[in-house]
Amino acid sequence: MSNVVNATAIGTTSGNPDLHSETAFSKTFGGTLRPRWVPKLILTVDYIDIALKDAISSLTDTQRLKSQIATASPNDLSGHWA
Repeated sequence: MSNVVNATAIGTTSGNPDLHSETAFSKTFGGTLRPRWVPKLILTVDYIDIALKDAISSLTDTQRLKSQIATASPNDLSGHWA
């Protein structure tokens, strides 16, 4: 457990050269019903289906730091903390 309340860390992030494009397949349709016998009534139905493949996301600084700490040996962290 750490007693650090506020801290600043300088870091660099870069792109992943092995990154591939994400793709999505989507289906959408909808309809509107305006019955003449009920004034001012409008019924609307919409359907959206999106299948995302190879989604690209990024980690927060906190997630990257936790990952580095979790996978590092004690010797790897020496000299990195003041």
